Amino acid sequence: MATTAPGQDVSEPFLQSRSPAATTTPSSSTKHSEIAAGEPPGHVPARPSGPGHRLGYFWMRTAVVVLVPVAITAFYLWIWLYCLRESSPAKYAAFDQVWIYYMWFLIGVFGLDISRHGLLGVEAAMLQAPFWKARSAMVVLMHSGATWSGPGGWRARLWNVLREHAPGRLWHALALLSVMPFAAFPLSGLTMELADGWVPVKTPATVVGRTWADFNLRKPYQTVNRGIAAWANGLPARLPGIGLVYTPPYVPRDQYVSLASFPNSLPAEGQIPGLFLAPQAETPVGGRTWGLLVGYNCSVVESASEFTILRQKSSSATKVMDGLRAFAQTAGQKTLELSVSSASNSSINVFNLTIGLETGRNLWAYAEMGLSRRPVLGYDATEYPFADQESATGAGADILEYALWQVRLNASYPEADEMIAFNDSTRPSIAGMGHPFVRQPDGKYAMNRTFFAWGHDLASGPGNDNIESYANVSEIGRTIRSLAEPIGVRCRRVSSPGEASLDVKRSEFTSFEPSPAPLFNRSTMEMETFRFGAAAAHILAGRYLELFTSVNAPPPLAYSNSVAYRNFVQPKTLLEAVMRAHAVDALQLMYDGVGTMDGARLDPNLTATQRGKILERGRVPAEVAAVLFLVWAAGCLALGLGYGFRRRWSATLDGYSLFRFGADLADELRGAPGFSSVAPFDQCNKLSRLPGLVGDSAVEFDVGHVGLVESSSVANPGKFYD
Repeated sequence: MATTAPGQDVSEPFLQSRSPAATTTPSSSTKHSEIAAGEPPGHVPARPSGPGHRLGYFWMRTAVVVLVPVAITAFYLWIWLYCLRESSPAKYAAFDQVWIYYMWFLIGVFGLDISRHGLLGVEAAMLQAPFWKARSAMVVLMHSGATWSGPGGWRARLWNVLREHAPGRLWHALALLSVMPFAAFPLSGLTMELADGWVPVKTPATVVGRTWADFNLRKPYQTVNRGIAAWANGLPARLPGIGLVYTPPYVPRDQYVSLASFPNSLPAEGQIPGLFLAPQAETPVGGRTWGLLVGYNCSVVESASEFTILRQKSSSATKVMDGLRAFAQTAGQKTLELSVSSASNSSINVFNLTIGLETGRNLWAYAEMGLSRRPVLGYDATEYPFADQESATGAGADILEYALWQVRLNASYPEADEMIAFNDSTRPSIAGMGHPFVRQPDGKYAMNRTFFAWGHDLASGPGNDNIESYANVSEIGRTIRSLAEPIGVRCRRVSSPGEASLDVKRSEFTSFEPSPAPLFNRSTMEMETFRFGAAAAHILAGRYLELFTSVNAPPPLAYSNSVAYRNFVQPKTLLEAVMRAHAVDALQLMYDGVGTMDGARLDPNLTATQRGKILERGRVPAEVAAVLFLVWAAGCLALGLGYGFRRRWSATLDGYSLFRFGADLADELRGAPGFSSVAPFDQCNKLSRLPGLVGDSAVEFDVGHVGLVESSSVANPGKFYD
């Protein structure tokens, strides 16, 4: 038995030097006589022993089948988990991802051939294993040309199966592994799309928005006066610039329609758990910055027991004073405020819409608005942490309660009443709230004095106004047609100035820390700015018909010199109007309600972005392609580790190997039925009776011979072969 010389490379087949006597081979006549004497098919006749070739290792193909599928799969998983799994509301990426897209395209072009290249080597090693051996020589021929690696071979072998010539377990295993990338690569292209987005640049951002130093540098009541105009005209509550609202990590942004597109708008419905209003630029920005954290949660009231302030009016009201009058004094409107004795300094504002015959409208209303405390000037760094930060509720929140009673009057012209189909319904209404009017036996309506029996002497107020005058039917001047059930809204509001870190990709803020009270210099600043919620209360006070315009409701019917509304303010309308008032309040505090980039400044703490390409989710879920790639990689890894490091006769089952196998079996096949030079091989039944294991056909000799043998003649990796 020959041995390897020191330093000799055994990683490839090598040839030992032999003497002429050692290389002598049997003559053709000897072969024929021995086969005729009954040698089993696939075995060559006896021959002299001598040195030969050792079965070789083929490291390159093994490395390909073990490493490349795993690397490709890992790269796709990275694309999925890092680039696709979590979409960016702002379409932001840490770098331009166009090269990832192009690189994956190139991998897809060569991926199938890479898979085939590696599996071809494993196939040769597995054909030597008894478990995976081909059932017959016919099955070995089915492996020729790597038919398991593509649709052409799959179609042909399906035809073989229908003709009861199944290709065997090895062919099916390799075909299954080949199907995985064949399906995965095209599908992976459908899981991602190249889109326009934003990538960071190393330059400071140009932004608009108030700062800690100039937060109080405004005209007195500026947020109120500017806010009233914006709210009453139904202007969108959009942020300036790109308009990016930052939410806490626990907030599902996709549940808020107003946060789905840019510029963002402050939501006008649902609970607003906490929004960080940061400086805005024309592109997304990142970094740590100062801003205003606000939260407001408003809901429709369905029972009087839900009110905590308005239900105190009958027992705790102490005096009448001017309410939010200076900012609610439009034609025909007035407000009074009733202080309510409580530890929180609560108050109730009472107001109505007084309409004379000359105004020509068919609606009248009386309202009460309760505040947990009078509007507060300035922040003092005691606002945070909130009692319940996630829901903007709890003892630390400011409360606003709003109850509305509505009356339908005869229109100025009877024809106008006939032209509208008035909707008298207001659902859901407030149960157990009472009404300022009662219907008398004669069908007429009068003031309900019990409704105003508040237990204290509140008969007179400033300017000789009295509480009853706010619901005196005699002021209406026209006949009441119907009364609406009372409706109401209750809000909890929180806010705090401070600093937070901005996550541009997720449009989230983290690590919020309240700041000291914003700078207030009495020598240069007239008054501190109202806290969040105060301007909203001023906006709502004394305004009824503006509830329609604030939500852009359809206009009333215009008839001659009068108008006729088609319905009462609905609870949903009231809720949206109140939410919009808070949205306007927040925008005025942080951005002065400005929608442009006029007056922008450089902020060195914020990083700007520029246009770039990003990857977004495609129409096919990435999980589908990921599963296929994982199966492919796991299968290739298992076969590569299990069989790729074994010695074998050839790198692949190539044409030369098939030629030699055929030469060994020439005498068995010559003249066999169906062994035609033009007919397909699967029509030769003799092939199905010849062995299919690639093994040692000269197992009893020192120098073996690789050929197709029975299962007992497994090739010995330590043996030499001719």
